[in-house]
Amino acid sequence: MSQVFHRGYSIENKSDDANAWRVRLQNKVLIGNITAVKKSIDWWTDAAVLIDPAEFNESGELINEGETAENSKVQVQKMEYKGYIFSNDSEQSKEWYFMHGGRLIKGSQKALQDYIDRFNKASKKQ
Repeated sequence: MSQVFHRGYSIENKSDDANAWRVRLQNKVLIGNITAVKKSIDWWTDAAVLIDPAEFNESGELINEGETAENSKVQVQKMEYKGYIFSNDSEQSKEWYFMHGGRLIKGSQKALQDYIDRFNKASKKQ
């Protein structure tokens, strides 16, 4: 069995077949050549878009890049509050998020601002 780690994901191949590399993303097992599987992981990690390795050619480029790029276009809103960057990649007002202490914190802008204010107040007391 061969095993490779790429961007925090374990890619395994239990046979000698070059097209049998496997990774589990979003509770789905993706199978393909190592380059395509790595590209699927890259897309998932960078854009939260799940692309099957079969959609990549041998050099790792998308076969139907125009269609996929069009489907994955998302307007990302960003705002800064006391040094933290909030992001929202949906049209919903309560789906803002940011990373804090290795955790993903989600909610409305007001809720996230309140969270930071409470955290800063608690930090000053210590």
